[in-house]
Amino acid sequence: MDWDDPLRHLAPISEHPAKKSTLLSSELSAISDQELASLKVNVRLDRFGLISARHNRTACILRSFLQFLEDEGRKLLAAEILAWIDIEDNLFELANHLVTAILLPCRLSPRSPAAC
Repeated sequence: MDWDDPLRHLAPISEHPAKKSTLLSSELSAISDQELASLKVNVRLDRFGLISARHNRTACILRSFLQFLEDEGRKLLAAEILAWIDIEDNLFELANHLVTAILLPCRLSPRSPAAC
């Protein structure tokens, strides 16, 4: 019996930008819950999003993931955003990676949305 993969029509998952850059563990541990609460990341994304439509789309994607990720995932993503806020290509690649690796497979999966 052949398995009919519902995700077979998707493009390959894009690379995570961390493969091209080193994110120090000190940068990850430097982000406290208080910093997240103060919306430091959202303020930076707001400024980033004003540059162009492409920047705004990237900021919206990253902000959406920050909103829905669990605490540990939110902390990791916030650290990556803060570390790469001045490296536009890495933020574009990160947003693209999140869409192709998580969002699209979840949307196209025959499972319920709660499973993603």
